[in-house]
Amino acid sequence: AFIVGLAMLLVGMLLRRPFSALRDAIADIERGVPPPAWAFGGPTEIRAIGTALVRMGNQMRSSLDERELMLAGLSHDLRSPLARIQAMLELRENGGEDITHALRDVREIDHILRQCIDYARDGRDEAVSHSSVDSVIRSAGLEQIADIEMQLDAPVSLPLRRRSLSRALRNLVENAHWHGAPPLRISTEQRGEEILIRVSDGGLGIAAETWPRLLEPFTRGNTARPSPGGAGLGLTIARRVATLHAASLDAFRDSESGRFTIEMRLPLSPDKDKS
Repeated sequence: AFIVGLAMLLVGMLLRRPFSALRDAIADIERGVPPPAWAFGGPTEIRAIGTALVRMGNQMRSSLDERELMLAGLSHDLRSPLARIQAMLELRENGGEDITHALRDVREIDHILRQCIDYARDGRDEAVSHSSVDSVIRSAGLEQIADIEMQLDAPVSLPLRRRSLSRALRNLVENAHWHGAPPLRISTEQRGEEILIRVSDGGLGIAAETWPRLLEPFTRGNTARPSPGGAGLGLTIARRVATLHAASLDAFRDSESGRFTIEMRLPLSPDKDKS
């Protein structure tokens, strides 16, 4: 019995490393990073599984790269003529012609294209760096979307995917701009072990029962809106980025100000497997 127990212990010790390598490889693939081929050892069967995981990871990474390249090319090819059309229409508008509807259509097409690009770039392969949420907001160019108040009070550094977070915040501000009412406001604060980011406006907001549905891709709250509504991806993009940061995303009406608010809560020290 002693020999059998010792043998089982030795087998367990020999298999621990290859099984850990398989677990790490699956985590790499979930993050969009191909696992290293040299990481796998142990029995022939485990090495074969490791080789298959490496091949699958490389294929997925290649497919993601091709998708981003295609969408980037599509965006460039379509947005350049759209910009020329918009400039031409604005010149004619200055000449006295009423082309408001045409300009709105051009802006909506541009908005939809950018949302689709943001949705395709899910951010899983973006490197994590330590930075403050406030610095991300200041460099995001949100004031180019709308007149927005900023109340930033979270200078603490934490692990972030800066580009992904910037895209998420831009989509939240665009949603508030198109579907809410002024004044728009973005605020940050540290509360305990979390950083709170709030995007708020003075509009009617979203009904609580509608919120879960609007987090799904290509879903719009009201297709009859006269303003550009995008592709129905803004909240989906924000939720995906929140998930990447082990954060939550919620909507509510602030009891003190009466303003409709979307809040992202980022933990200061997210779980490593989720970051």
